[in-house]
Amino acid sequence: RLPLGGGRSPCARGRSALGAVQNMASPGSFARLRCNFPLRDGGTCDKVVVEAWATSCSHIFCVEHARDWFNERDSCPVCLDKEAKVKLLRVGLKKDAAQQTAAPEQQLLGAIPQEVCAAASAAIDFWMQQKLAEFSRGHTRERELRDGMTRFISNGRKQLCEAKAKLAILTQGRDELASQLRRAEQELAAGQEEARRIDERRVRVRRAYEDLLAKSAGVTPRSSLHAAAAARRPASPLLASRMPMSAGRRSSGPSPGARSFRGAGSGD
Repeated sequence: RLPLGGGRSPCARGRSALGAVQNMASPGSFARLRCNFPLRDGGTCDKVVVEAWATSCSHIFCVEHARDWFNERDSCPVCLDKEAKVKLLRVGLKKDAAQQTAAPEQQLLGAIPQEVCAAASAAIDFWMQQKLAEFSRGHTRERELRDGMTRFISNGRKQLCEAKAKLAILTQGRDELASQLRRAEQELAAGQEEARRIDERRVRVRRAYEDLLAKSAGVTPRSSLHAAAAARRPASPLLASRMPMSAGRRSSGPSPGARSFRGAGSGD
């Protein structure tokens, strides 16, 4: 069963530990007693108590935590021994008006030395136990923070190494894919060139086959017709533009040389 108290984040625990160390640095604050109530996050209340409840197992609690805990339980929230019933003593560290006006050495006037020594011994022993417990809790928090920082750094380094290894694997895979892509492009270009040569060979074979069929049937092969048409085709666009003019001249009538040749033939 967890003690009562609100949970705090690791950052809050770190700030609490730092605040405790800073408080201990002050002599006046160090001499004060603090609440020992444990919280859910593993820390301690550490509230400076003015009025408190002390237990027979030498623990002290602020009024709020003592009321919340001991109204329902008889065990100590620090010891957590369910079978042991602790005895409570209300400790009033707040001085009344008479005590505030009186000097410290006058507050025990009238008491016999044995009573003074017993009271002082009990008070000093209780105070020393409280300070020893505070030191132990501070040392434990410091060790936890140090261990947590060590784990954090170790995990960070481990994750960094894993990230570098993954990056190297991804880089190698990228290079392999780039190499495969270049080979695929080269193979594609070679395949396209081979397909072009095969298509040209197919066209030649088909024409040869058609020529053979035409020769066997006694028909002029189509390739011969294509060759004759190509021979009759003008060599240049300039000659092609002059051919209609020469054809028109021939259609208009015989040339003067031809008429003279014809007239000489008729006179013979």
